[in-house]
Amino acid sequence: MTHLDQFKAACNYPGALDIEMVEKSLSKYLKALGISRKIVQLPKDWELNNLPSLSRNINLILDDVKKRNPSAARAARDALDASAAFAARDALDASAAFAA
Repeated sequence: MTHLDQFKAACNYPGALDIEMVEKSLSKYLKALGISRKIVQLPKDWELNNLPSLSRNINLILDDVKKRNPSAARAARDALDASAAFAARDALDASAAFAA
């Protein structure tokens, strides 16, 4: 079984999430790829603007993709910008609804 297969098996739903197994399998997979990352579990209500280190990593990854394939990086940044715009609009809508 490959490291990716082990990671997928550790994340298999439905069922209980084995957090230690997920972290262990993901660590093995990243090591096999020669990538060093801090592995953290995101809380249910996470937001990118509250996680500066994750935002930095995303931007570093996008910069790397841009070097390899500029059009793919542009599409990824556009998707990230669109996601942020939708979240901001939803927050405004919720604020307006609350004010009413």
